Order: sequence, then structure tokens, then C-alpha cells
Amino acid sequence: MKNFEMVRYGKWTYPSDVPIRISEIAAHFDKSDIYPKEAYSLHTEYSFGARKFSSRHLADLENIKSCNYRGIPQLWKNAEWASDFAKFVFSICDGKGAPEVIEIHPPFSDYVSFSQFVEIYKRFEDSVREKYPNVRIMIENRCGSNYKSAPFLFSKAIDFVELCENIERYQLDLKIAFDIPQLFSAEKIGSGKLNRMSVLFENLKIIREYVGSVHLWGKADANGRSRVAHHGNFDTYFRNTELKAEFLGLLSDYFDDNAVRYMVLEVNSSNDDVTSIINDLKSIDFRFI
Repeated sequence: MKNFEMVRYGKWTYPSDVPIRISEIAAHFDKSDIYPKEAYSLHTEYSFGARKFSSRHLADLENIKSCNYRGIPQLWKNAEWASDFAKFVFSICDGKGAPEVIEIHPPFSDYVSFSQFVEIYKRFEDSVREKYPNVRIMIENRCGSNYKSAPFLFSKAIDFVELCENIERYQLDLKIAFDIPQLFSAEKIGSGKLNRMSVLFENLKIIREYVGSVHLWGKADANGRSRVAHHGNFDTYFRNTELKAEFLGLLSDYFDDNAVRYMVLEVNSSNDDVTSIINDLKSIDFRFI
């Protein structure tokens, strides 16, 4: 069985047979307040571009504000940063109830290694577990940023394996938010690369138990630009019926393990595109519970 719990993303309306119990709530470093109306997943700073660090919850957290490159946050720079990040999360969630999920993002690779990152991260996890014992913490793989010095530490397939080895070594309670299109971008998988896509999923089966959430989205021409991320659906993403069918088959095989995972459809274009992706997933017997 391929079981998923859909997380509400943005303003979209989901089909009546797709239950929605939890919403994604943005909590980046320029966000001062959150207003959850139901259970929520806290989507924290992801370091794409420069921030003003204007959130009122950063007022006394100088370590976070000072760790940046031309305004782009340098996540997990040191142990003090991790402690301050926990304080930021506690402050922005104060009075809102505990989040069900805290989604974090990786550092850049020019200032920490994997072993250094997990040691830094553990300080955050220990603080969060003390205050929110039932929260689920997930790290999303990333590709693409205005940060020019180095790529994200957790981006390519080989990074998934190294991260999970460190999770096991340090006995961390950390899962992966598997953003499949971002992995494809990092691995430069595009049109006509059926074999590479198949090999990629096969190589990542060894870490499947660590995947707690799945992110999917499309690409499409929009706003006078070509191939805009988070727009469109699988048809506009692949532009090839054979490639799309191969992708759906690989998804079906990879997630056929009876585990229940969250799903986030990060689509910014239209409700029709969200519905199209859901219908494609239903066609391979994805079950939304």
C-alpha cells in the first residue's frame, strides 16, 4: 500500500476524497506571526535569497542574524545558532499550540561537513524534544539558491545516503522531506533520461525508511519565463508521455511499503494543476488517508 496524508499548501481546494487535517505554515526569518487554524507543519527558513531578519522573534537572537552571506541565512553555522534557532521556533509558536511537524533545511557545504552538521543539529533536536515531545522533525533536500559560495550540503542522491548514515550513527530522531523535483534538478535529470531516473530511485531504496514526507510539483512556462518551478503539473514537467509514465511507475514501486507519509504538493500555479497531480497519483493507487 502507498499511504499518504495530504498537507494543505497555499490557498488551493482539494478533492473531497482527499482528507485535509494539517496545513503548511511559513516561518522564515522575516515572518513575525503565524495563524494556524488546524494542526500545522512549520516550514522554517530555507535560504533561497536574502532576508532582512525582520521577524520580531529574532530580536535577541544575534547569532542567527549575524550568520549570513550578503543577507542569505547560513543555517546550522554553529552550536549557538542551533540553540537560538530552537528559541526562534518556540517564540513564533508560542500560544499557537505545538506544531505537528517542524521542517528544517540544510546548511551550505562551505562551512560544515555532515558530521559537524548532525552534531550541531542534535542540540536543536534535544531542545525541541524537551518542549514538544511528539513533534516530527524533517529535513528537506535543497537545490538552487542565490548563495554563490557553495551548494547545499544535502542535495544529491549520495548526500541522502551520507545523511542517513549519520542519522543512524548519532541516533537522531530526524526524517527526510523528500523533494523529488529538487533531487532531479540537483542530479540534472530531464527529458530523455529514463535510465538515470530508474537508477536513482533504485539507489535510494536503502534509505526509504527515513523518508517521512514527499514533496511534488511541476514546471511550466509562466510570466514570460520558461520552465518555472512550482508551476504546472506532471504533463508540463516531463513534456513526454513515456517519461511521465516511467516516473509514475517508479513512484508506485518506491512507496509501496505500507508506511504512512505526509505529502505536500508545492504548486503555485492553479487548482487545476493540483487536481491533475492528485489524479495522476490516484492512477498508481496512492491512497490519501
